[in-house]
Amino acid sequence: MSLLAATILAATILAPAPFAAATHEVDHRITVRGSIYETDGTPRARSTISVIDPGGEMLGTTETSRSGKFQFLLHLHNEDAGRTLVLRSGELSQEFRLVFDPATTRKERIVKVAIGVLAPELRRRQAILKGAGIAGLIAITVGPAIVALTAGRRKKRRGKHGGMAACSAAARRDKQPQVVAALNPGKAVNSLKPDGTKPSSGSKRR
Repeated sequence: MSLLAATILAATILAPAPFAAATHEVDHRITVRGSIYETDGTPRARSTISVIDPGGEMLGTTETSRSGKFQFLLHLHNEDAGRTLVLRSGELSQEFRLVFDPATTRKERIVKVAIGVLAPELRRRQAILKGAGIAGLIAITVGPAIVALTAGRRKKRRGKHGGMAACSAAARRDKQPQVVAALNPGKAVNSLKPDGTKPSSGSKRR
């Protein structure tokens, strides 16, 4: 009887199913995930894909996502390290080896396999979409902080300019000469003495 018995987790393009619900411990399972593409480089979407033992035993089957992604969770033992298996979907197939360290008992054991190659044009398009998504996330996360910082700086500049304007007006007032206008042309204009004091009201003009 083979040491390998297969269990399948739902394949997904964005978020693989969590392993917490798996029956077996980390040292008794391995994740096989990857992508499959047609001969023209387009993803093989919504297609059945299987894991097969070289002896012909079917170990598991699932369906690819819209972008050709797939994922399996296989029950294994440490003795299966280095074993060769086959991924098959219709006329397309790919051999792969279970490469993992048997001494690793805490970290998830993951093997990635690709069948075919994504077309260059689709690869560029995915890179553009990924970049746009990252830029949007940065804008959403950092944008409010930048707006608040800019508003704070503007407010600070307005306060600084207002204070400078008030100081300038006060300085201009201090520099203006003191002039006492004559209210009656028939009377002499009072002026300050050389020492800066005001003449007494009782003094008479000679």
